Amino acid sequence: MTFRAKKSAPGSEPVRPEIWHTIRGRLLLVTVVVSALLLIFALMVRVHVQRTSQRHIDHIQLRSSASHLLTSLALGTRELENRIQRYVIHPCDDHRDALVRGLEMEKERLEAMRGAELVSPTTYLAAVLDEMEVEIAALDGAIHRLFQIRSEVESWFPAMKIMRSEMFPAKNDFDTALSAVLDEAVPSAALSPPLQEVLLRLRHNFGRLVSEFRLHVADRSGIFSNRPASGPTNQTENIAIYHAAILHDLQRLEELASRGGEPSFELLTTIEQLRAAYPRWWNHYMEVKTILDSDQWRRDLLLLERQIDPLLTSIQQRLSVLQLALDNTSGRDITTLSTLSRQLSDLSVIFVVAVVALLLLALAAFHRTLLKPMTRITQALLAEAKGAPPEPIPDSGGAEIRDLAEAFQQMREQVHIRQSRLDYMAHHDSLTGLPNRILFRDRLVHGIMMAERSRQIVGLIFLDLDRFKQINDTLGHDIGDQLLQELGRRLEHYCRGGDTVARLGGDEFAIVVEALTSREQVRTIAEKLQGCLEKEVEVEGHLLNVTASLGVAIYPTDQQTPDDLIKAADTAMYSAKNAGGNRIEFYSREMTARVVEHMEMEKLLRRAVREGELTIHYQPIIDLQSRRIVAVESLLRWHHPDREDISPARFVPVLEEGRLIGTVTQWMLQVISGQFRDFRRQGFLLDHITLNLSGRLLQERGVIDDLMGELRSGRFDPHTLIIEITEDTLTRHFDEASEILSRLKELGVRIALDDFGTGQSSLNHLRKFPIDILKVDREFVRDIPDDRYDSELVAAMIAMAEKLGIEVVAEGVETEEQLAFLERHHCRYAQGYLFGCPQSEEELARSMSEESTFRCATMH
Repeated sequence: MTFRAKKSAPGSEPVRPEIWHTIRGRLLLVTVVVSALLLIFALMVRVHVQRTSQRHIDHIQLRSSASHLLTSLALGTRELENRIQRYVIHPCDDHRDALVRGLEMEKERLEAMRGAELVSPTTYLAAVLDEMEVEIAALDGAIHRLFQIRSEVESWFPAMKIMRSEMFPAKNDFDTALSAVLDEAVPSAALSPPLQEVLLRLRHNFGRLVSEFRLHVADRSGIFSNRPASGPTNQTENIAIYHAAILHDLQRLEELASRGGEPSFELLTTIEQLRAAYPRWWNHYMEVKTILDSDQWRRDLLLLERQIDPLLTSIQQRLSVLQLALDNTSGRDITTLSTLSRQLSDLSVIFVVAVVALLLLALAAFHRTLLKPMTRITQALLAEAKGAPPEPIPDSGGAEIRDLAEAFQQMREQVHIRQSRLDYMAHHDSLTGLPNRILFRDRLVHGIMMAERSRQIVGLIFLDLDRFKQINDTLGHDIGDQLLQELGRRLEHYCRGGDTVARLGGDEFAIVVEALTSREQVRTIAEKLQGCLEKEVEVEGHLLNVTASLGVAIYPTDQQTPDDLIKAADTAMYSAKNAGGNRIEFYSREMTARVVEHMEMEKLLRRAVREGELTIHYQPIIDLQSRRIVAVESLLRWHHPDREDISPARFVPVLEEGRLIGTVTQWMLQVISGQFRDFRRQGFLLDHITLNLSGRLLQERGVIDDLMGELRSGRFDPHTLIIEITEDTLTRHFDEASEILSRLKELGVRIALDDFGTGQSSLNHLRKFPIDILKVDREFVRDIPDDRYDSELVAAMIAMAEKLGIEVVAEGVETEEQLAFLERHHCRYAQGYLFGCPQSEEELARSMSEESTFRCATMH
């Protein structure tokens, strides 16, 4: 639409159209008129609303106050019921005091409700409150009776008195009589085989009878809540069966005692004691059974069922009645206000419709072609931005709107694709496709929430592969990645559909096991997962055998929060790894204490390594033919300035786990090489010095290469060094040990197998590894020659080593008798306190200067 200007005289300025002829002017006029009408209408409505609604506002405020008090009463009643249940489960003073406080608070709330302005003495609400006051007083008395009953176990569980004072002494008399005839009073040779058989059967049957009785009492008390309902009936039948068997055995015992001639006085006395004790036990059992089968077996539960629960139910019902009465009052007010609102709405609609009709006529074209389509597009995009499901973008209203809608649609599709990809990447592991740490924690939190509602348990299993670093180092990271992918698929396959398998990083996995009811179910799943990993995995032609260390923590028995549960499972897993790996460890409180102690020990050790608190002692190794020291074993010692000397058994494992053992071993090699040269310069004819090689070093190639470099440097003759390695180390690190020992052997180092006989596959170690010296463990030497079994073992070890051309060193020799035995069986070398304790270099040098045979002054 266009407006034409009025014609003007020649030479004059053109005349502009009047403002009322323009769209702007017309819209301004309509706006002024409509605004004036709306203002007048609003003033009239305001006066009417103020007069009508003021009466109801005061009433609503009073009702709101009463409703708040009523809600407090209802919540207090539910809390009171919960406190009663907690007291029945655990009748401690704290729960009793909390219950008393709850009653007092409920009475105070009731008084406050009675004093509300909405509750007048003549109303129906006041009558209901009077009845509630009576019921709360009755509840108070019932709860105090519950306190009296629960104060002593014999009061709320009457059968306990008979069990303690009658049945337990009768059982002891019966057991004592049987023990006297079987174990003490009558020698076994004096009893005939039939008598022994009957007496043993009596002991077995009576033990089973007592066990069934205990199970019967436990089932009746609800200790084993997951046992089948028929459990007590089966136990009663079993008790009857064992009772008949015992009576038959007693009869049989008398017959055998009288048939064999004149029975001994002890046997007759035993039979009389058995005949007296068993009927006494059985009669009291029948009394206990009668009590357990009656409704008086638990007086506290009877009080709950007949008095407390009905009172609580009645109070709650009256609270519902009060709430309903308030709701009815509120409903009447709401109806009045709704009527007023409808009247105002009708007037408003009539007026607004008239005004809007005028505006719509003017703006119809604009609204239809541009405004409406733009609004719909904006609403669709805003709704999607707020998380609503995507809706089709409208494209009506012209070519421009269609182009705009198509552009928005393409943009939305690309955003959705990228968002989905980012969301997946943010919650899943890129290598295995398993949930990552973020999604794992969300699943764990959700599992704990569901378990809390359903009163079930959640098992959290941390799984760490053993020796995975070796596979990465030897076969490459590609093989390691493929192995992780296959193991991830296995874990998912062997887990249940509702469980979560996540990769937390590296070779560490976590499994969230939900909807469980017992600890054994978690153990079964953990063993199943451990078993599935032990099957061979073929990756690019390599057959890999994988084991894992599993740590298990259970909600809610171990920890209550997700973070604490994760820490507990991680602690249990590292406990499994420290125990040698390939095992399942369940979390215990002691593990946390051990971790704290371990961290403190590691901190002290790092300071000890830094400040030189570690020292080396030497223990002589004697040639039994020449009676001279031919070698010394170097032993690590820690002299803490503020504590007593700390045993190597405590701090060496911490050195290994803290990756300090490599640094310490290099330091020891440098020290003993210099000390060995000093001994040689002083004229002591030592042939060798030994150094223990930790299994942890077999996995640290860098440290091993540094040790090899030290041996090749020329500062120390490798032919004078003996490396000691234990059987357990060879078993756990078979491949690495074979390679490293071969390299040491090429340099001229001699290899000693330490603690021989205590590990696994000892003969296989002698065949597979280049062993020069076999050290017989002190456990076998300690009891020779008195212990025939150990003596034969030691003699066999010496003979076998002699046949294989391997030298033998006997450890832990402390007596002359042990020395004589070893010499008789041609053992060439020995080591122990008989010849010399572990001592410093000065003490060793002084000892070698004084004598050729060395003994400790004291035995440690």
